[in-house]
Amino acid sequence: MTMNEVHESTELLPEHAPRLDWAKFAPEAYKAMIRLDTAAGLGVEPTLLNLVKIRASQINRCAFCLDMHSKDALAAGESAERIIQLNAWTESKTLLHGEGDRSDRADRGDHRTHRRIRP
Repeated sequence: MTMNEVHESTELLPEHAPRLDWAKFAPEAYKAMIRLDTAAGLGVEPTLLNLVKIRASQINRCAFCLDMHSKDALAAGESAERIIQLNAWTESKTLLHGEGDRSDRADRGDHRTHRRIRP
């Protein structure tokens, strides 16, 4: 069986149901989360921000968030290869050094201003 045949015959799992309707049950907390998400993305390339969100979800071991952020990244044009290799970013040849630096900060929980490192 080829990889294409496996891919074509594999059924997708159903979407995860939202854990809690924050907008309904805690509207002020929901608004604060939206403001935080918006502020976190200021000055960061959208593709890189998606990778950081995926990496944080890996660290937090949140399947719901991994699913959501991976789908967002794929829809925004990120390659499956880069998403798959993100968990091993220090060994990856598809991620730029600057992206790895940011992933390292996600690993350490360090969200200070960072510099761009080029190969």
